[in-house]
Amino acid sequence: MNWTQEQYEEYLRKVGRAAQAQAKQRSKYNARRVWVDGIPFDSQREADYYASLKLLVRAGALDGFLYHGSMVCTEGEDQEHRAVLYETDFVLLHPGGTYEIVDTKGVRTSVYINKRKALRERYPKVDIREE
Repeated sequence: MNWTQEQYEEYLRKVGRAAQAQAKQRSKYNARRVWVDGIPFDSQREADYYASLKLLVRAGALDGFLYHGSMVCTEGEDQEHRAVLYETDFVLLHPGGTYEIVDTKGVRTSVYINKRKALRERYPKVDIREE
């Protein structure tokens, strides 16, 4: 049996249940998810930075970039003590073989700050730029 939304809500009223509205999930910091080129971005800021990187690649200022790469901050031993990963927003690949890690942060959480410290201890030559 196929019901319309209205028929289903009427049925729920008759049996004494209220239809639960499907509220859109909001992020903790009110960032809204944005889709660009079929890629989901966690915020408009991240999507805008992606668009600017595409222009830099077309202009030849960058060789390319990676989106949402992961780096190991601390090793894991077993299921209970898993590895701690730092997920970057972007890794920029510069001409000449150098690279740069860029994060588009609206809010610097304590988790982010701790992971960044652990990453710097493990990889002292790696620098993280915030946009």
